[in-house]
Amino acid sequence: MNAYVEVDQFTANAEATKAAEHAVTTMLLKHGSEPAYCGFAWVVYPERIRKNSQTAKALSAIGFTWNDYAKCMEKRGLYHGQSLDFAEAACRAYADKFKEITGFRLNVRSRVD
Repeated sequence: MNAYVEVDQFTANAEATKAAEHAVTTMLLKHGSEPAYCGFAWVVYPERIRKNSQTAKALSAIGFTWNDYAKCMEKRGLYHGQSLDFAEAACRAYADKFKEITGFRLNVRSRVD
């Protein structure tokens, strides 16, 4: 990550988290409750990096963790419910806002439970 991102990483995380919360609220207003199927979603920094790189350290400072199997940084727990739709909406909103602020693209991954 360049110096611009390191300075703005905490702001980007805070704004992206607000966007994720807003997306969940919007889904709740639209659907009234969680849909019937369960699942998980998370955001991933898509490039393969070393876990001791500056990028990994900067992401770690805002709550990303190292996935040793995939050799990538990921952030889980943006939505604490069971709905896959809600979790994906929160992650998409987080990724979009994070890219808007920092210029770094995050991928959304999910799985049905």
